[in-house]
Amino acid sequence: MEQVTEDVAFITEKVEEIKDVPPQVTELVKGTKETLRKIAASGQAPQHIDEKD
Repeated sequence: MEQVTEDVAFITEKVEEIKDVPPQVTELVKGTKETLRKIAASGQAPQHIDEKD
């Protein structure tokens, strides 16, 4: 029971933090998530930024 109480407190804290995130940041994160999902689904190997073609 104590673990559940701690888990609920943790989740509640994270929800409060998320409420403070500006809508623009939320949209940016959603867009990034969707782009990464598409890359993963296409099977393309990720390339590091510092790698040369």
